[in-house]
Amino acid sequence: MTNDSKSLPVAHPLSYDQRKKALIAEGALRRQQIEVSREILRENLQADRIAKNAVSHFTTAAYAAVDNIFSWNMLRNGNLQTLLPFAASAYSLVTRRKLIVPILRGAVVASAIGGAVYLLTRKKKARRVATVLPVSPPDYLDPGV
Repeated sequence: MTNDSKSLPVAHPLSYDQRKKALIAEGALRRQQIEVSREILRENLQADRIAKNAVSHFTTAAYAAVDNIFSWNMLRNGNLQTLLPFAASAYSLVTRRKLIVPILRGAVVASAIGGAVYLLTRKKKARRVATVLPVSPPDYLDPGV
């Protein structure tokens, strides 16, 4: 007779009552995990959450695509075969939907704001420099000395 573990029944280290309690506890834990999973699904399947996730996924994918398209190496090498379809579709979209005037307005407003910010920062820098510099020139610059 061989001592093969497949042919001989192995005595379980736990008694019948202990195994029953362990299985009941395992079942309760499994039910709790299922309920948590259901709550997560309920939260993630709401319309606003789906929309947020879709927008987030779309913006991430679009950012990665634009980042790959407009990388410095591609622009430096002048890869027009990749850039021209995007330029053509953007031109078509702008002209088809009569978006030229709103885009020009937006460009004018943005450039006006940028110019104003530039002038204000330049004026602030000039004030700071004027307060730091002395009012009268130093002696070594005075020709009469």
